[in-house]
Amino acid sequence: MSSIIRSMNQSFIRYPFQEIFRAPSHVAILRVLNQLNQGISGRELARRARINDRTCRLSLKRLEYLGVTEYLGTGKTKLIRLNRKNYFAKSIMPEIFKGEQNFFKSALVSIKELVPEDCEWACIYGSVAKKSDTMLSDVDLLLLVSNEAKIDDMQDMITDMITDHFEIYGLSISPLILTIDQWAEDIQFRDLKTNIINYHINLSGEQPLSFGSLIKLSQSRDP
Repeated sequence: MSSIIRSMNQSFIRYPFQEIFRAPSHVAILRVLNQLNQGISGRELARRARINDRTCRLSLKRLEYLGVTEYLGTGKTKLIRLNRKNYFAKSIMPEIFKGEQNFFKSALVSIKELVPEDCEWACIYGSVAKKSDTMLSDVDLLLLVSNEAKIDDMQDMITDMITDHFEIYGLSISPLILTIDQWAEDIQFRDLKTNIINYHINLSGEQPLSFGSLIKLSQSRDP
């Protein structure tokens, strides 16, 4: 094993991805540039890639040396773009980033399949909905059901499916199952519910009224 690792470290022509995708900043920069045909300033590139200016400059030097990126213009007005004549930028990177986009879409379709038909409303909330998730984040899944009797059965049904989903996508799903009444009346998770209303990805059903509105509606119907 160690001899294989040494050969990989020493042979760029055999293992070029080791240098091209050497750092997370390389990936972030290439992801942005892959979406563009025109040039972009270094400052704007750093902003879109969500890295600082210094890291962006250092990464661009490495990528330019590898021939993957190129500069347009001269002086302070230079813009950066992918070198579309480069083998990797032309033939491989578009497919890699297309596959990355398809991963999210495919995972979302698979998560939708976890939602039982009798679920009133289902959505993804938390860090995934806010686009702030990390590799350690759970995919927070909210399921609203009509009555409490369905919660245990639904929990058992989903557990096995979640295990299968993890084996395929490597995503840990954390379900929260509530009844419509709990969503409307229980103030125990008020902040969480407010957060869900503001940030969520709808999976099935229709978003109910906010729990605050439902409480007022319920109170207005009391004799």
